[in-house]
Amino acid sequence: MNIIYISHTSQKFYDQTRFSILTLLHLLVQKNDHAIQIIVYTDLPESVPSHPLISIKKISQDLIKRYKGPFHFIHRVKLKVLLDESRKNTEPFLFVDSDTRWLSYPEELLQVMSSKEAAISPTCYLHVRESDNLANISDQYNKMYENFGPALQSFGVHLDQPFQMWNTGAVGVNQGAIDFFEKSLKLADFLIPRVLPTYWLEQTSLSMIAINHYQVKPLTEKILHHYWNYSFEAPFYLKQIFQEMSKTKQFDPQNLEEQAKFCFEYNWDSKVLGELSRKLKQKRRYAKWRNSPMKFLHKTYIKLHQFLLKMTGEFETYNPKKN
Repeated sequence: MNIIYISHTSQKFYDQTRFSILTLLHLLVQKNDHAIQIIVYTDLPESVPSHPLISIKKISQDLIKRYKGPFHFIHRVKLKVLLDESRKNTEPFLFVDSDTRWLSYPEELLQVMSSKEAAISPTCYLHVRESDNLANISDQYNKMYENFGPALQSFGVHLDQPFQMWNTGAVGVNQGAIDFFEKSLKLADFLIPRVLPTYWLEQTSLSMIAINHYQVKPLTEKILHHYWNYSFEAPFYLKQIFQEMSKTKQFDPQNLEEQAKFCFEYNWDSKVLGELSRKLKQKRRYAKWRNSPMKFLHKTYIKLHQFLLKMTGEFETYNPKKN
């Protein structure tokens, strides 16, 4: 089984990926598990720790740009990589977001994914189940089933199936997942020019297809901690952790397995992150202000496409030749 990471473009993501991989590596070493291979898709191979259990698949910035698609949707890169991996790999695999840290060995997941029953009753692991109410996101999300019913049905979404929003910081599938990721990508491509905000559309698309095609199980916070709610503060915290690790005299800091042990056993303190959040309040506001023009332009671009689709009568319909 492979565990997949995507790491590109920013030091923030390189550091997050490194930390997550090291916490996972410690568990694999402790279990003497050589059957799991960690695969990292990255545009900066030197940012990835070197170890026999870790392999690298280089992706260029040009490829990342193409994977974002015509609407420059960053989370579309994840859907494209997962589709690519499912086409290349007939074995079960688990994708993990970089802003995570492993807390325990995923025993149940590995047993379920390798069992004969998995082929009979396909199982998909997602991280945790979140709100089932699309209205919590926006009015446009809330009206998706009403506005796009026939289109959603063409992707295999049952309109009478209660919606479940799952956090997709982890996505684990057994073999034969090409159809799942193809439909998720096509659904996302259909929704991106039609629904605002776009931020949650990758997660929404994967959730919609998963609950209609799989028995969905959680890879809970007891196994994998997903600290997405500290996305701004985490880079500063990780920098502090890596600095402490480089200065420690308890082990050789060049020994990767000792680094993995250090990261896994590090006392991750939410109080420290809370204090960082207070200290960085002004920086966060500045970053939000700095990014606001691009967000405004993106939102305007989507609204323009919504208007054009409505004018041409294509807003509610799915045309495979155009999507």
